[in-house]
Amino acid sequence: MSFVHRILTGLEFALDADANAVRWPAQTEDLVRLSLELARVTRSGLAFAAVAQAPEEECDCEDIDRWLAEAEQHVEEMTRSSAIGAIPVEQAAWFGPPDEEWAASARESEMHLLIVPGATVPESPAESLRELEWPRQAGCAVWFAGREPDRLDAAPPLIAFCDDLSDEAAEHLPFAVELALAWNARLLIVHPLTQPAESVTRDEDDRLRREVFVRLSRTDFRSLPHGSQLRLLPGNLCDILAQISTDQPPNLLLASAQLALPARPPWRGHVVLW
Repeated sequence: MSFVHRILTGLEFALDADANAVRWPAQTEDLVRLSLELARVTRSGLAFAAVAQAPEEECDCEDIDRWLAEAEQHVEEMTRSSAIGAIPVEQAAWFGPPDEEWAASARESEMHLLIVPGATVPESPAESLRELEWPRQAGCAVWFAGREPDRLDAAPPLIAFCDDLSDEAAEHLPFAVELALAWNARLLIVHPLTQPAESVTRDEDDRLRREVFVRLSRTDFRSLPHGSQLRLLPGNLCDILAQISTDQPPNLLLASAQLALPARPPWRGHVVLW
């Protein structure tokens, strides 16, 4: 059983002052489909927080109410038109700094997973570091949606999970297995090493592999259609990503934000950080 029971998806809209209308980024519908799919797989409650920057100039209260109602209605229409099936969802729209509002809403509502649009490449090291603050601010794991957020496009997809043998990783491991089963994906378990791989003795290698296997055995990993693999790799998240991408870039990468420091990897795929 995974840790995910309540999901919040952050959507961002904008106001077109000239047209006096609400505008949405192109990937919004893809993000909605991903959220509905995750809710279906995990049998979770799902909510959408549509947030826009506040208008710079003063607006009539009637205009504000109309814009917010239009945004909520659009989210409702997107969830109804999805082919995923009937999933009860909640939606709300308001004004404010989107990243701050999404994190605060996830924390106050005690969500288990926050899904946000992921940047294709961090604009700067400062931007990347700010993103890594999200798990702490949101109080839950954060899914940065990648280039094609409505699906994992590979045959089969590859899900990479970084197990540092922490309690938090043990909590998230069943989620990785659950997604691998749902998406007919390969599962790669990576144990991050703090020393060079060649300095790990055979006894130490055996011990680490046994520990990871014991944790994995508490999941449904034996049912994975393409099996699972374990690799012991040194370095931070950027180093690990570079090493595993020589065979196949992962479609989804799950790891602790601590492993990602000092910066989120400049990568266009899906990333889940806790």
